[in-house]
Amino acid sequence: MRLKTYIFEHPRENLVRTIEVQSYVLAALFGSFYVLYRGFVGRFFLALLVDMFLILIAVLLTTIVGFGMRGAALSIFLLVVVVAICVLRARPMINIIKVGYMTQGWTVTPH
Repeated sequence: MRLKTYIFEHPRENLVRTIEVQSYVLAALFGSFYVLYRGFVGRFFLALLVDMFLILIAVLLTTIVGFGMRGAALSIFLLVVVVAICVLRARPMINIIKVGYMTQGWTVTPH
């Protein structure tokens, strides 16, 4: 699985922003709050909806599948679900940030 690097350049000002591997890690860990940190207040609510949707999926999955589990098996299953949700939310958060830059007129160069 290859994570794309994006370089954003402002058309009038001499500003350059990048999205690299550490951006994916931060997006996976902090989700919608990383979108807010990158300066997209309006897009924060869209990112929050993505976070809530993924949390709903995690709760349903753990309720249905984890119902019959006990002890260490349940703990390992919960850990796997949490890690999977974090990994799954990285790309949508990065895409929300990317589209945010594009709608503000920044040019995007994928690498």
